[in-house]
Amino acid sequence: MILDKCTDACGYFAAVAAAICLGSFGVPAKSKVVTRLDADPMVIQTEP
Repeated sequence: MILDKCTDACGYFAAVAAAICLGSFGVPAKSKVVTRLDADPMVIQTEP
């Protein structure tokens, strides 16, 4: 199994990837189009 071969490096990689993904989810809300439309933040968060 893949997880049997995983070392500490896998955990560090997963932590960095999670920080990047979860830390950048709000970036589209700062785009010029969204600010011009004055969209509600709840709409931005629930968009698929």
